[in-house]
Amino acid sequence: MSDPGPLPDLTWLKISELLVDTTYKAPISSSGRRVVRAIARHFKWSRFAPVIVTPAGNGAHVIIDGQLRVAAAAARGFEAVPCSIVLADRDEQVRMLAALDGPQEHATMMQVYRGALAAGETWARDVSRSAAKAGVTVLDYALSKDSPHRPDRSTMAVGSIRHLIEQQGVAATEIILSLFGRTALGADRGRIGFLWITAVGAALHERPHWLSDPVRLSSFFDEMDHAAVARSAQQWRGSRTSAVQALAIELRCRLDAEWPAKISMPMHQKAIAR
Repeated sequence: MSDPGPLPDLTWLKISELLVDTTYKAPISSSGRRVVRAIARHFKWSRFAPVIVTPAGNGAHVIIDGQLRVAAAAARGFEAVPCSIVLADRDEQVRMLAALDGPQEHATMMQVYRGALAAGETWARDVSRSAAKAGVTVLDYALSKDSPHRPDRSTMAVGSIRHLIEQQGVAATEIILSLFGRTALGADRGRIGFLWITAVGAALHERPHWLSDPVRLSSFFDEMDHAAVARSAQQWRGSRTSAVQALAIELRCRLDAEWPAKISMPMHQKAIAR
């Protein structure tokens, strides 16, 4: 049985004394601000769950869970909110955040990734390092592709990158992501997302000989008419074929035309040929 730890204290704390540790919690996003406005507009204490905080010294407390509720209460002009005070060092704070975000349906993969990265989980470190080496920035909070604050060659497709690593390994993932980080493929922010990352990964998973020559592969994707490829895949795609499957098939056809795979004969056929 695990140690449940010390009992939390339940009390009211001043909003002015509540802090956010931005090393593992992102600032409130545009969608988060919409949630804050909705909570404030329909604010009722009967629906306000206690904010989970931990002491930060000098009377201040760090918010572990409830940042949007606190912002909504402040917007309504309230000076204090009910809090559950737990004792936790920074590592435990990160684990708490991951535990609170992870099981909830509304938690995004980016929230889980942010918590896992701060906690030092292997998969999150692999995602971060592979992308960084490839010249791609992995966002841990939502930003529209048209946002002026969004970095070039950045992506929110954390799950796609994690799947690539699990399926093809770190080395292959770095090569695949470099196509988005260092060629014309990633010049359009809209292409560094689930659709293209997953489709390129699927195409190259079945054409691994291309991964043996990253320079040639980069040149191929740099010179490709990406818009034409997307249009072609959409034109012949049937109702039973997903957008990812259609794009992956289209990419494989073009890869094969450029560099056909060498298909080995079965052993008994080789014997006959000799």
